[in-house]
Amino acid sequence: MDKESMAILSTNSLNAYLLAILIFVIGAIAITLVDKLLKKKVKTLSQKTKFQVLNFAYSIFKKTFFPLIYYGLLIGSLSALSLPQVLNKAVEYVGIILLTIAAIRFINAILDYWFEILQKKKDTTAIQIQGLKGLFSVAKVAVWLIGILIAVQNMGYNVSTAIAGFGLTGVAVIFAAQSILSDLFSYFSILFDKPFEPGDFIIIGDMSGTIQHIGVKTTRLTSLTGEQLIISNADLTSSRIKNFKRMIRRRIAFRLGFVYDLNSEQLKEIPGLIEKIITKVPNVTFDRAHFVQYNAYSLDFEIVYYVNTNDYLDYMDAHQAINLEMKQVFDEKGYSFAFPTQTVYNFHENPLTYELKNLNKE
Repeated sequence: MDKESMAILSTNSLNAYLLAILIFVIGAIAITLVDKLLKKKVKTLSQKTKFQVLNFAYSIFKKTFFPLIYYGLLIGSLSALSLPQVLNKAVEYVGIILLTIAAIRFINAILDYWFEILQKKKDTTAIQIQGLKGLFSVAKVAVWLIGILIAVQNMGYNVSTAIAGFGLTGVAVIFAAQSILSDLFSYFSILFDKPFEPGDFIIIGDMSGTIQHIGVKTTRLTSLTGEQLIISNADLTSSRIKNFKRMIRRRIAFRLGFVYDLNSEQLKEIPGLIEKIITKVPNVTFDRAHFVQYNAYSLDFEIVYYVNTNDYLDYMDAHQAINLEMKQVFDEKGYSFAFPTQTVYNFHENPLTYELKNLNKE
């Protein structure tokens, strides 16, 4: 401290120094008493469910605003003194730093509280918690960087050059890591939107498999034939995906073709027989059976039913039971299933002469 500053400090009387100390001590005691009363009141109220958020509000208040209150008390006590410019500047810088730290800690406390709420949700999975933790950590670092830049700017230093440099560097990094960033954003999109989760069976284009792991860049599936499929997250979010685990029940529609030898009464009987066969199978709901068309070599019936589960093996067991029962019932009835055939009429003479002879006989 230079001689000029020492001279300014020496102009303050002893009573002025004692007054400044007295103001600070009394203020500190008052703040401590208020803090104890406030803490006791919050503890009492927070025992009730609707006031539990008061604990969080008090903790934020204690971490962020209490240092500012003491800083205000310091400013008030120093007002009784004449201070040199260098000390006034130092007190101003301290205020900027405290205000910046208070703002940063307030924002980060809000982020922590938000993370705890998301973590406690019933539908939040372990992999989502892991992703959220990383996302909130990045957000906290960003808050600190922005806060420090703002504080330095308020202290009178020009940070525009540094910000411009960071901006150019950021653009270069973004272009260089465009693919990685695309997969990263897709990863967070998958975590929050939840189009699928580990254990789900999905189909993407001509590939299908069960989700085993959702990574930051890629998602791994195990196919029905056993091999592992590795697909980038960006490709997944830009594709149309069929998720079979979200399916409540399966709708099955198929056709049966019978030979043309069946008469109309037999055709009318077939839908009822099919309904009886399907309704006997457990965990299956019959929908309809209709005679739909005259095919080239068959009389076609369309059958629709539902398997009341999304399990593929349950569907296959039910469909097999229906097929076997249909074969048995229609064999007993003598209703033959159609298959591609051709009937050839062999005339030993001209067809027209043959018909005229038959007419003359009549």
